[in-house]
Amino acid sequence: MKARSGEEIATAEHGSGTKHLVRLLPYLPGKFVSQVTPHSPDLLRSLGVFLGSMDKAFASFHHPAADRELKWNMKSAPSTIRSRLHHIAAPEGRALVIHFVERFEKQTSLLLSRIREGIIHNDANDNNVLVRQPAPDSGPFDLRVTGIIDFGDMVAGFPVVDLAVGTTYAIMGKTDPLAAAVPVVSTPTIFLKQAETTLLNGGPFTSA
Repeated sequence: MKARSGEEIATAEHGSGTKHLVRLLPYLPGKFVSQVTPHSPDLLRSLGVFLGSMDKAFASFHHPAADRELKWNMKSAPSTIRSRLHHIAAPEGRALVIHFVERFEKQTSLLLSRIREGIIHNDANDNNVLVRQPAPDSGPFDLRVTGIIDFGDMVAGFPVVDLAVGTTYAIMGKTDPLAAAVPVVSTPTIFLKQAETTLLNGGPFTSA
């Protein structure tokens, strides 16, 4: 929302003389996914539909600032992790991380050149995704995803990452993670290309 001056980001001065950049965002009603239980199949399905629709809307949008270096961008995950391996003191811990980085490079990287790139939200975790009842007379378990906040990690990346991140948080703490993942990833396949669906499913060459 714009300030009275017409600026989208205004400057406010503290009593101490320190200046701060401030902005005001419209309020989105609802609760975070992390604040509601249980996560019904319909709720999880609405998460997938929402994320797929969001990335479809982003497909026609681009901004030069999106082509930035960001350590949370999955496009640069291997190099980001390798550059910080020295922070893992335990040899066995470092070896485990290297194992999965090499597995990613060997199995997943082969598909990356075949999937779409575009603007992504990049942080669809359960404390950023909002849910609410679709109608006043809805039951307490009839919740749907209605919004998302925190666009600070937006970047030019792989749209399928938004769905992957959302699914990762959706299965946390579940007794049957795969059963929780199915509603999230089933419907959004209408928004995905074949290579993206393959990547989301682990690829045809993924080993246990």
